[in-house]
Amino acid sequence: MRAENAIVLKNAQLPGGRVVTRVFSRERGYLSLVVPRMIDGRPTAAFTRCMQPVEIEFDDLPRGDLRRVLSIAPSRPVEEIYGDVIKRGVALLWSEVLAPVLAHEERNEPLHDYLARSVEYLNAAAAGVANFNLFFLYHLCAFLGFRVDTSSYRRGYLFNVTDGHFHAPPPTSPFTPDAHHSALIRGLCDDPLEASARLPLDRSSRVALLDTVLHFIGFHLDVNFDTKAIRVVRSIFSGE
Repeated sequence: MRAENAIVLKNAQLPGGRVVTRVFSRERGYLSLVVPRMIDGRPTAAFTRCMQPVEIEFDDLPRGDLRRVLSIAPSRPVEEIYGDVIKRGVALLWSEVLAPVLAHEERNEPLHDYLARSVEYLNAAAAGVANFNLFFLYHLCAFLGFRVDTSSYRRGYLFNVTDGHFHAPPPTSPFTPDAHHSALIRGLCDDPLEASARLPLDRSSRVALLDTVLHFIGFHLDVNFDTKAIRVVRSIFSGE
């Protein structure tokens, strides 16, 4: 037993107030933990919010794929995320994307560190949160084993979610963003964060870019993001 750093991904309630918490640990990758309602007289609910960085100790003898948490505490304060409706929506979206995507991911320290840095940035950001959400998701792909091939981009080319390349019109796959949004994808992937934060995106563009990256990740990892939870969170960005 030892303390480990992790990012909380998602929770599911069990009878008796216990929670199954899915986390991505820096030391071991994806883990499923049983978290009691109280530990040492302190409620644990505030420590298992989605995307909360935590330090955990757990029983190292798994029961099936579950491990029993012995202690859990936040490793970084991220209260600004949960007090802001847009930041909270971003965290919920990341939770719904990452939980299935990382379900079989083993130790991957660069990926864990990318998640931790991104959560810190989201917590501290004063503006540009919706754009940062897109920047995060497009750059996440590289840590998952595939990426947008921006070297194939030419003015007027269209992004293809099935191969990650840009192609001359007409569209080469059923789900293809138009030339304007394809150029924005190239910028989100190539330009620094500061430039991405300044992109003049309206709601419809953000939704189009979000749908594209979800199709891209879902296609390459065989994950279905057409779920009720994703649709509810997506409505925050579409204004529905």
